[in-house]
Amino acid sequence: HIAGLNTTRARNIIEWREKNGPFINREQLKEVKGLGPKTFQQCAGFIRFNQDYIKTFCSNKKTQLGSHALFTKAGTQVTNEKQGKKKSKPTPSASYQPNPLDQTCIHPESYSIAM
Repeated sequence: HIAGLNTTRARNIIEWREKNGPFINREQLKEVKGLGPKTFQQCAGFIRFNQDYIKTFCSNKKTQLGSHALFTKAGTQVTNEKQGKKKSKPTPSASYQPNPLDQTCIHPESYSIAM
């Protein structure tokens, strides 16, 4: 059990991950449907992001997609070039850069103290 998460919110997190690939950082949790500020506040400290796994996943995706990276700098997900499809719904508030503190139990509200 993770504070703030119920079955529906957990399902929405999984659906987001299946559609967009692994989360890069905790801020991206805010993009999940049904996960508002209060839920984020309650669950964020319990969710960790393993940067080694993300690097491995992105490397594998890069190989599968040819020369394309998993995400562009704008956060647009790139699919197979032959299909000519791009799915983009970048959220200006969400950063697509990893945060080393997301691997720890430090809550995002305390990041300024930890740094």
